[in-house]
Amino acid sequence: MRGAGKSFFVQGRDDCFYVAKFSNNPQGTRTLINEWIVGQLLTHLRVSTPQVKILTLEGCPEGGEKLYFTLENKRRMIEGRLHFGSQCPVNPEKKAIYDFLPSRLLPLVVNVTHFATMLVFDKWVGQVDARQGIFVREPGARGESVFRSYFIDHGLSFAGNRWAFEDAPGYGQYMNCAVYSSINLAQHTRQVLSSLDAITESHIYDAAGTVPLEWFSKTDETALAHLLRSLHRRRDRLPLLVDACIRNISLQTESLMG
Repeated sequence: MRGAGKSFFVQGRDDCFYVAKFSNNPQGTRTLINEWIVGQLLTHLRVSTPQVKILTLEGCPEGGEKLYFTLENKRRMIEGRLHFGSQCPVNPEKKAIYDFLPSRLLPLVVNVTHFATMLVFDKWVGQVDARQGIFVREPGARGESVFRSYFIDHGLSFAGNRWAFEDAPGYGQYMNCAVYSSINLAQHTRQVLSSLDAITESHIYDAAGTVPLEWFSKTDETALAHLLRSLHRRRDRLPLLVDACIRNISLQTESLMG
C-alpha cells in the first residue's frame, strides 16, 4: 500500500480484512503507538474511524513470503510477533472503498461534520500529515445513495516518531478544502473544543496503557509519559491553533474561487 510506513492489506484468521502496520516498519514502532492511542481516543468522540486491533503473526501464514519491505533495493522481512491492524469497515471483496471523492459528491457524505471534528482533534494531537480518509457508499434514509467517511492513518500524530508538537496552520487539513464548505466551521469547531473535555486525563493514560510492551524501546515509556502530560495541558492552546487553521482554509477557498 502507499505511504512511508509500508503497510500491507491482509486478511486475518477471523476472515476480517486489515491494513497492517508491522513493528519493524521504516517509520518505527512509535508510529504504531500513535495509531493505537489516537484510535482509542477517537472512540470517545464517536468519530467514524476503523477499529484498531493487535495482529499476531506466528509461524508461516499463507502468503507470508510476500511480507517484506524493499528499502534501497534491499529486502527486509517482517519481524516481530505483535503488529498494528486497522480493520477495514466493510468487506472489500463485496463493497467498493474510495480513497477520494470529487467535490460534487462531497455533499452526499452523511458524516461530513466529522471533518471539522478531525480538524480540531488533529490540532490537539499534533498531526503533521494531511488528513486522510476513505469513503464507503451506503443507502440513505430515503433509499438514496450516500457516502460515509472513515478517518485513517494517524501514525504522524505527535509528529510521528519525534513525539513532539509541531504546529502549522495546514497540518491536519484535508486535501480538498471544498469538504469544509458545507460546514459552519467556526460553530462546529467550538462545539468540538467543548466536547474534548469528555476526554479526561484518565482516558488518555488508559489508552496508552493498552499498548503492547514490545512496541516500546528502553526510553519510550518515559518519553511517552512526558508527551501525554503535554497533550493534556495542550487543550488551552487549541482555540488559537484552530482559528489559524480556519483562516488558512478560508484563504485557500477564496483563492480557488477567485
